[in-house]
Amino acid sequence: MIEASGFSYNLIRQVLAESPAKNKVVILDCCFSGRAIADLGGLDEAIIAQVGIQGSYILTSAPPNHSALAPLGATYTSFSGHLLNLLQEGVPGGPELLSFATIYPRVRQHLAEVNFPLPQQRGTGTVEHLALTRNRAYLGAVPDVTYPLSRAQPGADAILRLELDLPETVYGVDAPVTVDTAVLCPTCEGALHAPGSTLQACGTCRNTGLVNGNQCLECRGFGNTIFQPCANCDGDGRIRLTRALTVDIPAGVEDGMRIRLARQGEVGPGGGTAGDLYIEIAELPHDVFSRDNNDLHCQLSVDVTDAILGCVVSLHTLDKQKLSIRIPAGSQPATRLRLRGYGVPHLRADGAGDLYVRLNVVIPANLSPEQQRMIRQFADNRGTTP
Repeated sequence: MIEASGFSYNLIRQVLAESPAKNKVVILDCCFSGRAIADLGGLDEAIIAQVGIQGSYILTSAPPNHSALAPLGATYTSFSGHLLNLLQEGVPGGPELLSFATIYPRVRQHLAEVNFPLPQQRGTGTVEHLALTRNRAYLGAVPDVTYPLSRAQPGADAILRLELDLPETVYGVDAPVTVDTAVLCPTCEGALHAPGSTLQACGTCRNTGLVNGNQCLECRGFGNTIFQPCANCDGDGRIRLTRALTVDIPAGVEDGMRIRLARQGEVGPGGGTAGDLYIEIAELPHDVFSRDNNDLHCQLSVDVTDAILGCVVSLHTLDKQKLSIRIPAGSQPATRLRLRGYGVPHLRADGAGDLYVRLNVVIPANLSPEQQRMIRQFADNRGTTP
């Protein structure tokens, strides 16, 4: 965009002629189209003919009976000013690359909110979908590029799913894992070139990475070339390798948790710093115990007479400890007993959850005649015989 007012058609034609871009987008703002060409009657064809646009184009113009409006003290008209703001600040939630089709509705919305004339738009081909600029609000600000570029780029993170039994997640374990990632090339150690060789300064850009303000095509902006690439990594500075690691799983981890191993992920292009490796815990179900955060649950079957009279029974915990549990007299089916501190250890903290034991009162299915007589006598004594 030319930061000027009242410029001539010759100036526009000169800019178009000198531009190396294959696709050229011409935006005539409200001031240019509303005042300077009012005598053309708003005919787009006349405008295009005088400007001399070749190929695809887009034209934005206010009706000729509207004068250009701008806030007091503003350098640009409201249309141009808001357009520049969008290009410079980006569109939150918008795509990575901003096309005219993306930003134009937002410009019109802004003009409608301040009751300014709404410029019309027309174009040819697919010009509306050409990227005008990167969206600076896309996942944060787009960083400025410094030349010459570095060949070493940060590596990506890697994720590995690790299945563990319940005792392993509860009490911790040293788990062996196998990972397949890019690692630093052992031959060139990330230098990219063959041993005994060096990176050669680019003769086109003289080690700057730029030619006339544009990225050097010869060295792709790196300022140097790899005259003799490393034969082992083909000049990438990294190779694929399957490695065996041992992961320290702390006590108390849960299903879905991730353990971060710094710099154990993918080595970046050009031998760049490795990313991180995340071990994602997949906790397998247990035959006896179930888990609810830091608490453990299990069921214990007791005979009906033991539930009635009370007793002491043995229970093996998840870590094979043998506990003696007192069953209170008169315990009902589904009675839940709480054993404090026998649950899951708190992750990287003192203490542990609790173990809940649910009683499953077993009623015998087959009774001998003598047992039936005794049960009836018991019922008579309780006055429950029908």
